[in-house]
Amino acid sequence: MYTTPTPPNDFVVPPGLFLFIGPPGCGKSHLAVQLSANLDAAAVVSTDALRALPEFGGDAADQTSSTRVHARAKLIAHQRLNSHLSVIYDTTGLNGTDRKSLAGFAKAALMPATALLAVTRSDAELIARDADPSRGRSVGPEVIAKFQPRHRAITVDALLAEGFDSVIVFDDNTRIRIAL
Repeated sequence: MYTTPTPPNDFVVPPGLFLFIGPPGCGKSHLAVQLSANLDAAAVVSTDALRALPEFGGDAADQTSSTRVHARAKLIAHQRLNSHLSVIYDTTGLNGTDRKSLAGFAKAALMPATALLAVTRSDAELIARDADPSRGRSVGPEVIAKFQPRHRAITVDALLAEGFDSVIVFDDNTRIRIAL
């Protein structure tokens, strides 16, 4: 199943894996908070939150610990899915190998895997959003420039081929609720 934003952009989805895909500043974390409203706090697996922990360097924007951070995040997701608990995976989701393994974890646990693909935005818009002080942190234009081409290359068909059961293309008006 593939769904793209059309007003009112409201979706009700079954519990399972929810993997965000998009560059910094596209609205992933905002939507993750909304999506997690009726789940336990541990449902959100955020690579930024893990990077902020002292064992990973203590800086949510620092990408140097990414390999270890993603290994830990995938372990947490795997454990939750095996316990039939939803996972809201808040990361850029730009690594195809990681996406496939996460979709595989969900399938093995007999839970649906939903890809949440951010609409494509201009570099200028993402840089402005990233610089907004209300976000609490900034990754900088160079990180956005690095991630944008990878995001633009991801297609809905590719995500479905990677094992996702559904793909929702989201924007700032999208509202998603997990049906429990």
